[in-house]
Amino acid sequence: MYQGIEFLGRQDFGQLFGTDHNVYIQAAYTWVAEAEMTSTFQCLAVDGTVPSACVGGVVPGASVGNRLPYSPEHTLAATVGYSHSSGFDIHFETVLVGEQFSDFANTEKAAVDGNGQFGKIDEYVIVNFATTYHVKPINTDFYVSLKNMLDEEYVVDRTRGILPGAPRLVQAGFKVNF
Repeated sequence: MYQGIEFLGRQDFGQLFGTDHNVYIQAAYTWVAEAEMTSTFQCLAVDGTVPSACVGGVVPGASVGNRLPYSPEHTLAATVGYSHSSGFDIHFETVLVGEQFSDFANTEKAAVDGNGQFGKIDEYVIVNFATTYHVKPINTDFYVSLKNMLDEEYVVDRTRGILPGAPRLVQAGFKVNF
């Protein structure tokens, strides 16, 4: 059972003040207050047999009342940008993903000698940058983006062991609309 609230808001100050120079702010926030396991998760096997790790056919650690894995309580994406009616846009975005469990047992700490598949995933924050220029006569967008610009190291998944988030990444290109 998932219960929470989502919010998205944006304010364009160019429209508010009647100018082509538009400074804007935007925020998208999700609060998942409850991500409760209301029944145990059953093991499934392709051939119909129950794997030996699944005592009584239940996924190890799957207990009613535990928080569901990969469901952070808080996520936030906040953006500050500038755009102009000529087709130019530039913005910075900060993304926060709250801590979350990686397994049904809600294991707090990863085992030192483990395989990395269990344990809480820490909260992380990354900062992104992007700029776009839309050329009207040829209906083409030219863009550059810099994702994870501070090159933060963070974990995003433990399903098959520790999977790190994307390192700093620069992308550039163009998109033709026809």
